Amino acid sequence: MGVGDGDVTRVVEASDILAVIGGYTDLEQHDRIWVGRCPFDGEGSPSFCVNPREGKYVCFGCRANGDVVNFVSAIEHLDDDDAVRWLAVRAGITL
Repeated sequence: MGVGDGDVTRVVEASDILAVIGGYTDLEQHDRIWVGRCPFDGEGSPSFCVNPREGKYVCFGCRANGDVVNFVSAIEHLDDDDAVRWLAVRAGITL
């Protein structure tokens, strides 16, 4: 059974994208964005950017991009519903 849109919205809003991504790569603040090395492509230069205001990330090297659900899905090798469940557990939300 899939996760409903309302639950997805609630989980995304409760999830701190910087804290989630920061668990996989070091990020450094540059004005409104945070920059670091991409956890997907292993490139040595900081080409990975996170914009917490928009809740989005992008790598200018490998072109990985999306929101916190996409990130967890890709990094943990989960489908989107399981990524939402993973984030819900982290946020203490019962679905």
